[in-house]
Amino acid sequence: MKYRKNGEYRCLLVNPWIYDFAAFDLWSKPLGLLYLGSVLREHGFKINLLDCMDRSDPESGVFNDSVGKKYRTGKFHKERLMKPPGLSGIRRHYCRYGFPIESVTAKLDTWQKPDVILLTSHMLYWYPAVKDMADLLRVKYPGVPLILGGIYATLAAEHATKYIDVDYILPGEAENFLPKFLKDMIGFELNIKRYSDLDSLPFPAIDLYPDLEYLPLLTSRGCPLRCSFCASYRVSGKFRQRSSESVVAEIMQVTEESGIVDVAFYDDALLFKKEKHFHRMMRSIIKGGRKLRFHSPNGLQAEEIDQYTAELMKEAGFKTVRLSLETVSKDRIKDMSRKISPESFVRAVDNLEKAGFKRNEIEAYTLMGLPDQKVDEVIDTLCFAANQGIIARPSGFSPIPKTKDWERAIENGDLMPDADLLETNNSIYINSIENFGEEKVSQIKNLTKELNDRIRKGLIINTGELKNKYSL
Repeated sequence: MKYRKNGEYRCLLVNPWIYDFAAFDLWSKPLGLLYLGSVLREHGFKINLLDCMDRSDPESGVFNDSVGKKYRTGKFHKERLMKPPGLSGIRRHYCRYGFPIESVTAKLDTWQKPDVILLTSHMLYWYPAVKDMADLLRVKYPGVPLILGGIYATLAAEHATKYIDVDYILPGEAENFLPKFLKDMIGFELNIKRYSDLDSLPFPAIDLYPDLEYLPLLTSRGCPLRCSFCASYRVSGKFRQRSSESVVAEIMQVTEESGIVDVAFYDDALLFKKEKHFHRMMRSIIKGGRKLRFHSPNGLQAEEIDQYTAELMKEAGFKTVRLSLETVSKDRIKDMSRKISPESFVRAVDNLEKAGFKRNEIEAYTLMGLPDQKVDEVIDTLCFAANQGIIARPSGFSPIPKTKDWERAIENGDLMPDADLLETNNSIYINSIENFGEEKVSQIKNLTKELNDRIRKGLIINTGELKNKYSL
């Protein structure tokens, strides 16, 4: 059995770098890792956090007073890397985003040796950064148990076992499993505490950040929908919601203690059963009188935004309103849980405008590069958003294992069954498939930019003229 060091164990939480062609901080924090930090605290651990993506950390080596672009979002520090062999033909710079390596090692030198290390992971095609971080930790702390979790570890555990040098891989949610694992498998002397539901979990350990700029907030886990391109329900399991009282208590406690005003919802289905959940939260916030700014970076289900919901959002202080549009293709909508229709999207935008939101401040996520998708479908969706006077945010599709569209991409020959996960990068996958390619993607981006620029300036938009201009 392991002994306690000065009466407590030490755990190091690590959020690694991002290796990619592009990355932007849209209120991104490793919330799952922070929940585990709080759970281990309740089991007697002293916690240190190395978040390589924390732009506000004064010890990052690249800190400055202007880290926030808008509502505390902004660009990460980056350093150019050699491209992996499979990406050598891409005409873009491949970079390490986050702390310089010397800042990482300097920060680690300030802490005592941990008894266990938890390393998280995110996008599957970011695994080279996870590998490099695991290798660095192995050299720095030989013999210390190194455990990998997170999205990549959950959806591609076999791949992670092959490529990442760690002692254990723990897929899925781990708040109940991890303490028992540390006791039974590694030998920590722990009195195990179990958590019966989301409300019984301690609030995530965001106090580990030296200069917290915003509150990352999760009011539910999983997703009740089964979209063909998404694996959220596989990562987080059955859909569950926290009580509105628990969520409001966290918001009030953290914002009072820290003085922050920006709150970003991480939910995939924030408005599900909204009368008993979202409405109650917003009414409590309004009644409490705290002036906050709310953001929805993951996209809201437009079908759920009736007039009352829109008015609550405005009164409570929503500043970033991003809607999930994805496509206006009726056939594809049927395939994506019927969560949206063009008609319900128009109603949502109308309701938001009546509540006081400006149309050109509302944004919509759209998708391009889905299996069997044609360029015309993408253009129709972008023009639909433009005709509503809102900003479009097109995103390249990234195939995710164990989803319906992953299987379709393989069936279509767009992706080989044994493809390196690097090939699923949403910045490059779309350039390699039959219906798109680099030139068409560039034209789509140019069209999107001009549409959005005209919307922001309040200019008249002739979508037909712009489509001809960009040869689409």
